[in-house]
Amino acid sequence: VQVSTNVSIIFQSIENANASGSKTLHISIDDFSSEIKSNFEHSSGLPIIDPFAADFRSVYLTEATSEGSIFVSQDFSLDCESIRCRVTPHDIRVVSSIFRKTIDKLQPTTKVTP
Repeated sequence: VQVSTNVSIIFQSIENANASGSKTLHISIDDFSSEIKSNFEHSSGLPIIDPFAADFRSVYLTEATSEGSIFVSQDFSLDCESIRCRVTPHDIRVVSSIFRKTIDKLQPTTKVTP
């Protein structure tokens, strides 16, 4: 399975003397696509996932009130116009085989002593 994309990650932190401020995480994904191939050559076959773009944004905001307490809010947003996928039975078998092998590798091995 080959995955191709461009990713931008932006983190911004603003802190004020009165304990108010914000922390923002913005992740932008462009030209994300995926396809199954048996070699690492560029192929002209149809991808499993057509190229798409998406944006994710998380904002953690703290504000000091006039009473001295702190107000905290968290905001999440995800923006993606459309994702188009196409799979064949062969694609499903390949992806499920990769998934099973990965899970098997992650399982702890136990030693049996007589």
